[in-house]
Amino acid sequence: MQLPDHVDSSNRTPVSGEAPTQGFASPTLHTERLMLVPIRSCDYVPYRAFIMSDRARYIGGPFEDQGRAWRTFALMIGHWHLRGFGLFSVIMRANDQLMGFIGNWWPVDFPEREIGWMLLTPAEGKSIAFEAAREVQRDSFHTLGWPTAVSYIHRENTRSIRLAKRLGAVRDTNAAGLAGLRSGVSTYAAGHVTQKP
Repeated sequence: MQLPDHVDSSNRTPVSGEAPTQGFASPTLHTERLMLVPIRSCDYVPYRAFIMSDRARYIGGPFEDQGRAWRTFALMIGHWHLRGFGLFSVIMRANDQLMGFIGNWWPVDFPEREIGWMLLTPAEGKSIAFEAAREVQRDSFHTLGWPTAVSYIHRENTRSIRLAKRLGAVRDTNAAGLAGLRSGVSTYAAGHVTQKP
């Protein structure tokens, strides 16, 4: 699979080699402090720790067994192969520390394309989520050509709601829901027309 000709190479660089999307060009996004690479197999252990902890309570966790954690991680890697986009591993450029996972998500049973995030504890209070999500949002609208994006957020997840609003999203009570996939979830929508590059 090749990247479209309209890829902005200044912020989205094709990479190869050890990336989980080996076999086709996969993008790397850059910000001042961060590098976002397609989710890597070496990030399974931190993902497992996250998804099996209380930090995952708003996204269906905590998982109780490693098998389920492994299968969902494999699903995230597979999403890149099936859709050509997916979740990125968010890495500090200064020290290569993994800070979490942020990116594009659109399973076949989701009514709309989503920008989602899962942040590890070291990312808290440093605006890492905003910096990474803003770059993913820019890439989604300007490179992938998405007309809109949503974030499905549990109504009690106040930090994620604040982040979505900071990204310019508003709660969309008319949006199609997730058909019971997760209870208590609201849709926060943003259109590229209202976004600043």
